[in-house]
Formats: sequence, structure tokens, C-alpha cells
Amino acid sequence: MLFQSLYANTFTHWSFETSASTNNINGSGSTLSGINPDGGYPGTASAFHSSAATTWSLASGNGSPNSWMADNWNKGDYFEFEASISSDFRSFYLGISFDLVGSLTAPNLFELEFSTDGTNFSQIGDRYYGISSSPTWNPIIESGAMNQFFENDDIAETGNLQTYYFRFVDQADTKGGAINGGDVTADGTLQIDNFTIYGTIPEPSGNTLAIFGGLFLLGFPALRKKDDRKKDSY
Repeated sequence: MLFQSLYANTFTHWSFETSASTNNINGSGSTLSGINPDGGYPGTASAFHSSAATTWSLASGNGSPNSWMADNWNKGDYFEFEASISSDFRSFYLGISFDLVGSLTAPNLFELEFSTDGTNFSQIGDRYYGISSSPTWNPIIESGAMNQFFENDDIAETGNLQTYYFRFVDQADTKGGAINGGDVTADGTLQIDNFTIYGTIPEPSGNTLAIFGGLFLLGFPALRKKDDRKKDSY
């Protein structure tokens, strides 16, 4: 079910522009962890690849110096983002926004998944997410064509849950599953940037207004690089 957001607040974000997120993005191996958010509530990003030859690195971002890049993609590999949201926020829908791009021989199809325990994941929505190789990211000029937003009741807050997990899972076949229509190759790379988790309040109340109003008065950061982007509902 789609809805009209009445209030939105950034909870956590990864822009890959501070040492919190960039210090651990290096080297090779099948796993990577300990990538802290650049602002907001506590969290961590991690990844799993079936190939131990995977290289984890930084590359030019979408309108910024850095993004997170990985090669050696196989079906079932993933990026994961986890965040612990304050229990003060008990009535909201979660939304996420992100930028994602691939090279020509990277996988062309991903599934976006959600979990509240880090073990049992379910697909968000009823469709896969197609990856594009263009436009090429520029560290100076941002491409709005890369911005994606998901905001619906598939990822609604339910009760006292406080930790949320999101995965981008490779669903492309190696044979013929590349962005260019050919086979996925080991040197095919995917880059992710500006991953943001935010909350939207469908029905305001006195307590809700007090909470959000207090945060804004205290200068709670609007952490996404371009917070004036329009959040489209899917």
C-alpha cells in the first residue's frame, strides 16, 4: 500500500565521505564489515560475496568523491545496511533512498530485502531492481537519474522493534545477466552511494509533533547530501 508522507526525518546515512565509513573499505576477501554510517543513529554496513577474490574499494561517487565499489559478483551476493533506530519513534513507515550504478559486465538485476532480525529476510515490494551503467558517475556533478526511493508499508515499523536490516541481493544469472546483455564477469563492478534510512509519519499526533519538533529545534542533521530531492513513492 502506498501512502502520502506527512513528515520525514533522516535516521541514518552512508555517504562514504568520512573515516567512519571509509576506513574499512579496502582489501579483498569474501566478506567486509565494520562500515559505520557517516551520520545519524548507530549502524553498520557489511557485504558477502561467494568469491574470495572480491576487491572492496572506493570509487568516485554520484556528485561526491567516494562511493563503495565491489567486483566479482555472483548470484546471491549482497551489500547489507543495518541501523538501530531510537525507540522514541514508534509510529512510522521506513523509507530508504540510494544511488546504485554498475559497469557493463556487472549483474543487471537485484532484489531489495528487509529484515528485523538479520537472519530472516523478505523482499520489499513485488519487483526486482534493474541496474544501469549510465550515466557514469561524476564526483562533481550529481546525476538525479541514479536516485532511487522506496517508501511503502512493506517496511513499516511494527511495535518495539529497533534494529533494521536492508540487503541488495544479486539476482542476475552469470550467463547473459550482465548490464550489457552478455555474461557477468569477475571484473564487473557495482557502486553504491548515499544510502539513507528515513522515517515517515502517516498520521501526526501531539507526541509525534513534539518529538520531531524537538529534534529540528536541536538541529538534528538532515544528513543526505541533497535533502531537497523529491522522495517518490513506489
